[in-house]
Amino acid sequence: NDYLLQKTIDAKNRTITLTYGGQIIEEESIEALKEKLSFYKLPNTSLKIQQGFAYLENKKNEEQPNPLTYVLSEKDIHIKQLQSQIDSIKSKDIFNKQLYLELKTQYPNINSCIVQNAINQTDSTPQNIWIALIHSKTKWENSDKSKINEWLKVRMQLDTVYTYYQ
Repeated sequence: NDYLLQKTIDAKNRTITLTYGGQIIEEESIEALKEKLSFYKLPNTSLKIQQGFAYLENKKNEEQPNPLTYVLSEKDIHIKQLQSQIDSIKSKDIFNKQLYLELKTQYPNINSCIVQNAINQTDSTPQNIWIALIHSKTKWENSDKSKINEWLKVRMQLDTVYTYYQ
């Protein structure tokens, strides 16, 4: 895991300088290389090992952040956020179906029901509101409309539900 980045040979001064990048070269390894100079018939030659940049092993420097670990952690956070959004959507679907079934039991003439959270944009502060659109096979009586609207407020634990009837 070492890469030779640069080599400089000074024949006049009998010096070899090697610049490495990569994993840190231990002092024992450098000394072993220096001992091999005589094998290559380079007596009285000086060997200098420089390390341009080095990454540290995780065991030696665990507090150093690992970029891959960071990316994986960010990915896990993103996956959890997306899963939370999916769960929220499923929860709303289940809640809407339950509301429809409860309303249908009380008012069998109901064809369909849409209950949706929305943002009411105004010149002042936007408001988070709930809208209910209830479709019936027959014409709605005012008393039924009032009962349904009050029931929705209690059932959904809201102060206001904007209810529209078709």
